[in-house]
Amino acid sequence: MKHLSWMCLFCGLSFLGWSQKDGQDGKIWLDGFARTFFSRDALPPNSEDTLSSRSSAQGYNLLDLNTHVNPNEDVEVFAQVRIRNEFGGFFGQGTSVEVRQLRASGVLRDRVRFGVGDLFLRQSTFTLSAPDHEGTDPWGKAFRNYTDIVDYENFFVDDRWRMQGLQAGTTFRFDRGLRTLGCDGFVTRPRGSQALSETAYAPDQLFTGVSLVAEITKDWSMQAHHSNFFEAPLTGTQTTTIGNPVWHVKAIRNLSTEGGQWQWTGDVGWSQRIWSHHDPEVLDLDSVASSSDGLFWTAAAAWTAPDSSWRVEGGWRHVEPDFRSAGAQTKRMSYGSDQMAQVYPMLGYGQSLRPFGMFDVLSDPTRGNQLLQGTLMPFHPVYGNVMPYGAATPNRQGGWMSAQTLSSARSTQWKLEGGLHTEIVGQGTVEKRKFGTLGMGASGDLGEWLGSGRSWTWSVYERLEHTRRGGNDIESIQLTSSHLTMSSAFSLADDLFLQASVKHVMGEGQEYLNVRDELGTLVNYERVEYDVKDWMAMGGLTYQFSDHVYTSVQWGSWGVFNQAMEANGVNARQFMVVLSAEL
Repeated sequence: MKHLSWMCLFCGLSFLGWSQKDGQDGKIWLDGFARTFFSRDALPPNSEDTLSSRSSAQGYNLLDLNTHVNPNEDVEVFAQVRIRNEFGGFFGQGTSVEVRQLRASGVLRDRVRFGVGDLFLRQSTFTLSAPDHEGTDPWGKAFRNYTDIVDYENFFVDDRWRMQGLQAGTTFRFDRGLRTLGCDGFVTRPRGSQALSETAYAPDQLFTGVSLVAEITKDWSMQAHHSNFFEAPLTGTQTTTIGNPVWHVKAIRNLSTEGGQWQWTGDVGWSQRIWSHHDPEVLDLDSVASSSDGLFWTAAAAWTAPDSSWRVEGGWRHVEPDFRSAGAQTKRMSYGSDQMAQVYPMLGYGQSLRPFGMFDVLSDPTRGNQLLQGTLMPFHPVYGNVMPYGAATPNRQGGWMSAQTLSSARSTQWKLEGGLHTEIVGQGTVEKRKFGTLGMGASGDLGEWLGSGRSWTWSVYERLEHTRRGGNDIESIQLTSSHLTMSSAFSLADDLFLQASVKHVMGEGQEYLNVRDELGTLVNYERVEYDVKDWMAMGGLTYQFSDHVYTSVQWGSWGVFNQAMEANGVNARQFMVVLSAEL
């Protein structure tokens, strides 16, 4: 009955929307998204694993119906309803209907912008932003069929976080002193009160922020940001709750010359993280269980060529060990040891847990994290050890530099980036880790060069990371990793492409993993040895019906060799069909 009620409601809204002339010019209009997905994974015939199933399949159809209601030209109410049916479910079995998004937004008196409900928020690099996750390909879309699904299912939109709450902002214009002043603020609840047991409840988590952006002159601008991540103790039974305010000030200088466009930026800020202990018997009695403060600053410069064909940038950053920002350090991907893989989670004669691999990052939407975390999340050093929490990674100082082409008129695009960083404070020893990273990428179209009259695009990108620490046999560490991504697409006919993509990850060496308690305090270290080789190769046909509709049939293989695995590794094959349409 619940599903029937939703269907009747939106069928009624559909009728009203299409009854309006000119579609979107009416008060109600519709759009949405639809996907059909099917995959089959299989172990090779010569596999030594005789306990795991030789083949497994999964698939579904889904429709996300977006209804936009405009009671007037200044207000819009948006609702997204998902209808999903797993393959193998007939006559309504395996079908679910849920409200995926709900939001009201608009403008008050042509001045104040507001939004209530599901919001996509970003503030600044050190207060609220989402660092790139390990599956992000900085050059091309080698595995578009996978990454599109992972990003869409987890609301990964640029570097914004999807949260529920209220946002409002406005802009003032001046004729002297300042050119413009923008003000923006939000109040959100990343997590509501949750039952941990029959008698224990986790409190509400709240996240608030305010930003001021001032354009002083044509060349000078200033920004000030403040965020606060905290728990409301009275909404739960836990006696220890977190508070994490962060402040960030940024200055920007732009300069136009005959030699190109210059931009200089400087950032400075600090954070506090306070764990408060509350006595449930005495509401007004609080005490500080733990507290820490951390400072950061950066200085950077960027140059863009006069014809906008090249961009070069570089800078220096310093982020202290105790800098904590839940809004900027929360990872996109979860690496919890208790999270099982969706495909072949158990392997070998002992049916041991299959370790995490690149295949899971690229293809498993359940790995995505959508909630801000008050403590630093675990990470895998082979897949990112230099800056695992993005630019806000604590206990780092050093410089970076990048150069890349910008003009799409060039037949070949290039990118070169790298950085050298060190720890500010050694962990468990006076010796400090030293980090180096180097990324090289290129892409282009061979069709014009070969004179074939057909498009033949290609891209290749490799990122190298190296971590080392001196000292005795216990202190010293060496870890090297390489991430190589290659892709190519040849136009067989109009809108029909033959595609191939390969990704290879390898890591070798040793590292120490940080062991933290429930308050995020570093209490121990765990030494680990790595000898990892990950690979994923896919190829097939893609037909582009339009800019927003495509279907793809692909075959390939994926696997991982990990010395830590009881069975040493897995080598699997996959067949996949995707039909994706933005309505």
